[in-house]
Amino acid sequence: MKTTKKDFEYFKKCVRKYIKYYGLKRYKVFFNRRDIGDNFAKYNLSETSKTVLFSFTTDYNLNSPRAEYKDWIKGSAFHEVTHVLIARLGAIAGARYIGCDEIEEAEHDIIRTLENTLLQDLTKWREKNF
Repeated sequence: MKTTKKDFEYFKKCVRKYIKYYGLKRYKVFFNRRDIGDNFAKYNLSETSKTVLFSFTTDYNLNSPRAEYKDWIKGSAFHEVTHVLIARLGAIAGARYIGCDEIEEAEHDIIRTLENTLLQDLTKWREKNF
């Protein structure tokens, strides 16, 4: 199923809300909508230039009804912004001669934990801000 411009605008709105929620003011944020393979969304961060590019797919098959896309978009925005939140941890750990696969796995463990706890607890905050 093709994502729409409306989906992309909602993704950007969600990303901005989570950036604000986390207080990630040190980064200049950019967005694009393009084919990103098997990903629904992804980020590319430059710690040097303090920029982050959030990419949103043009085409993705969720095997879900269109109505459920909004939840996927919200969850994807949360997931990608949380990567930005902990990215410095990954960079620091990488400098300590730990394997990249181990770092990425640790990051995803943290993100999944936050998705299963913090994201669930954000219901009131989301209702107020979304």
